[in-house]
Parts: sequence; C-alpha cells; structure tokens
Amino acid sequence: MWGPQRTPNPLIIELIASIYELLLATRSSGSSFVFTSLQGKPWYRSNFRQRFRRPAWDGVDPSNPTSEHHMPAILPGFRFHEGRHTHATWLTEDGIEEVARRARLGHKMKGMGRVYDHVTPEMERRISEALEDRWVTSVLALDDDEQEKLLTRVPVIKDTIEKAQQEAETLAAKLVGVERFSQISPTEASNENRPGGESAS
Repeated sequence: MWGPQRTPNPLIIELIASIYELLLATRSSGSSFVFTSLQGKPWYRSNFRQRFRRPAWDGVDPSNPTSEHHMPAILPGFRFHEGRHTHATWLTEDGIEEVARRARLGHKMKGMGRVYDHVTPEMERRISEALEDRWVTSVLALDDDEQEKLLTRVPVIKDTIEKAQQEAETLAAKLVGVERFSQISPTEASNENRPGGESAS
C-alpha cells in the first residue's frame, strides 16, 4: 500500500509550519498557549463549541441565503467526539495496526497486547501518509471556487494541489486505457487479426 522509500511531503510540512508561525505571531504577548481565544486565553469547551464549532457545522442563518452573515450548514448536529470515531475508522480502512490506532486516540491495548505491542516509526509513517492522501483527495474534490478561497488563505499549498491534480489526471488516463483494453473480447481480438476480419467458423 505504501512505498518503502516515501518521505513526508515537504509542502505539507511547510504548510503546517506556516500555520504555527502565524498562530505564534498573532498570539497575545506573554501567553504560553498556541491555540487561544482572541484575548489569548485558553479555550473552554463551552465557548469554543458555541462560538466556532456549532456555527461551522450547523451554519449561520442557513435558511436565509441573502443574510449578510449567511453560512450554509456542513453537517448539522455533528458532534466533536464523532470526529474521533471518523478518524479511527479512517485509520482502520487504511490498514493501520490496532496498537497504532489506539495510541493515536490515547487508548491502551487490552490484555497482553499492552505488554508486547509497540508503535514503531514505520507505523507512524504509514499513518502520516494515509492521512496526507485523504487530505489531498479532499482538496481535489473541491470545486474551483472553493479551491480558490482555500488558496487565498493558505497559498503555500498551491504546488501541492497542482501536483496532485497532475497525478490524478495521469492516473485517470491510465484507467481509461485499461478500461478500453478490457472491453475487447478475445473473440473480437482474434477476428481482427484474421485477413478481412472474418471468423474462423
């Protein structure tokens, strides 16, 4: 599933680094936290949920598109903890070992697995690659306007998107070629090779 020599995408690393730098540059002086409120205070579950998470998922005036503050709903009613469930399910789909999945979620292995199973650097590498592939796929699924909005906010990922689009187009072209080849039946192929294309019968 994963190439043994694959290394983390440097553009993804640059993206994450730029986001952290922006957060650090805009945080309140003297604050020892990175992810804070606008006042530099730690987030509490209640105010983060009400001010940011619920409006993001449920929308703002979702039934009134002409409203100045209108923002359509993404997944109404979606809860924070369901994101952990989704994350764990993705890792299972991508073939990540149970010990690595549990460690990522902060869970312990059951029974003797707690003693004998350990997370290796190779497991961590596969997790990073699997999540990166999912992220790139989700970005490619955006329409042109959505991609443009994303690029205006995070321009550093432009090269990543363009490269992924090229790879997707190349793969699509190969798949089309395979499909066309598979539609040629052995009988049709053998007839085409005969003089005049006639059947042997």
